[in-house]
Amino acid sequence: MNDYEPDGDEEEAGIAIFAGFGFFPTVVSLSRQMACKYDDVLEMSAEEIYMTLLLDFEQSEYQKRLMKIKQRNEKLK
Repeated sequence: MNDYEPDGDEEEAGIAIFAGFGFFPTVVSLSRQMACKYDDVLEMSAEEIYMTLLLDFEQSEYQKRLMKIKQRNEKLK
């Protein structure tokens, strides 16, 4: 997960703008996902945060692969 590089579409969409926010987008995202306050996220252990982010990342990558497979199979019909 740490060596993730944005693809061309993400770069074109302007993903670089988020770099200026540091870790704050992670805090916001996790607090929304878990329906809690920012302070609650900041009190989580590094392991809890890492595992949550890793799971989210792997689920996202799975969904991307699944979408590509479904699109490929649709073209074959």
